Amino acid sequence: MSEGPSAIERLDWDSAFFGFPIGRVRDERLTDESAERCAAEARRAGLRCVYYLAPAGDPRSWDAAIHAGFDPIDVRVELERRRLAGTEERSLPEANAGGSDDCRPAEERDAPALLALAGDAFVESRFFRDSRFPAGKARDLFSAWIRRGIGDPIGFALIGSSGGQPAGFITGRVGPEAGRIELVCVSSALQGRGLGRKLVAAALAEFDRRRAARVTVVTQGANAAAQRLYQSAGFRTRSVGLWFHAWF
Repeated sequence: MSEGPSAIERLDWDSAFFGFPIGRVRDERLTDESAERCAAEARRAGLRCVYYLAPAGDPRSWDAAIHAGFDPIDVRVELERRRLAGTEERSLPEANAGGSDDCRPAEERDAPALLALAGDAFVESRFFRDSRFPAGKARDLFSAWIRRGIGDPIGFALIGSSGGQPAGFITGRVGPEAGRIELVCVSSALQGRGLGRKLVAAALAEFDRRRAARVTVVTQGANAAAQRLYQSAGFRTRSVGLWFHAWF
């Protein structure tokens, strides 16, 4: 008799990157029974870690996940901005205003500077919050995303400068349905001085140039500064979820 469709999706890229088998729960909502089924399937498949993204307004799914051995790790906030007519004209001057402080496409030669700027900038991510992921590999993950933005035909990386020196960057990708901001980083010495707004404006201009009908971005619930930055650029909250990890 068939056992039905798999409750767990194996994540090949994550597994290869971190060096151990990783999967993700397919269902958005869980019951005690389905959560236990996920855990049992993960064990049979030899998975070491399984991700589960639960709706923020569904405490029954949270309880079911916790009872099955999942730990709450992070709050995921997704924001969205729809393309508006004339945004190219508004975004580009803002992105490049300020004399020697401008934004330009990053090149391969900029990779060391971008990696140096990143430093510990992304320690709010769930991969850092969950100490069972090796910290070095968590840093390497963001390095891989930075490098992907340079020279990627469906992605881009923009570097922002202050006084002629690299001071921040933003990366994004354009898919068939929407654009997505992936990473934003501003030097700690320059935070609060408007460079983040310039980088986001420059990225929006690039998305507009590529005719992305909408742009999404994901940040952490605890990162209020990032949420304010995106809201000031016209983004609005689209969804909120809770990340859970189970280890076997």
